Amino acid sequence: AVSEAATALVIVAFLFLYQHAGSFAFADIRQATPSLDPVMRDVIFVLVLIGFGAKAGIIPFQFWQTEAYPAAPSPISALLSGVISELAIYGLIRFTLDLLGPGPAWWGAVMMMIGTATALIGVLYSLVQDNFKRLVAYSSVEHVGGIMLVGLGASLVFRGLGLLPLAAIAALATLYHVLNHT
Repeated sequence: AVSEAATALVIVAFLFLYQHAGSFAFADIRQATPSLDPVMRDVIFVLVLIGFGAKAGIIPFQFWQTEAYPAAPSPISALLSGVISELAIYGLIRFTLDLLGPGPAWWGAVMMMIGTATALIGVLYSLVQDNFKRLVAYSSVEHVGGIMLVGLGASLVFRGLGLLPLAAIAALATLYHVLNHT
């Protein structure tokens, strides 16, 4: 249910962008975004943060992973941990660093707060697990919904403040962590 609701939020964000750009082509969306109302950009940001964030396992949506990993066969658990969750980070990167254009620093600050709380919850729950698959699930929550979200958030904060070299370093560190976790 969480995954379906998350997908619905991302679809709504795409529909808002389509309504404004008149196309689903990323080049057309990118070109039309600067004239998008700032409030609508913020609404789209919130939609994709919750949608992709739920798929990445941010709090309070992390419980789908901790239930799905142990129930799935081992090869599927590996796909959930190493591919599916990272696609959510890719979606956030694609929207926040590409399609929506430069956003305000508060976007990143929100991501950093959510990511920090998610990483803390993930590591604390993983410390007390006796089921290996559940341990892997909470570790993924910590890394994907937590640490990677903090890195992406830092990149957005730096970008919003005009500190582009620091934004690039934070984005590269996030991408390196995505690659490493995959």
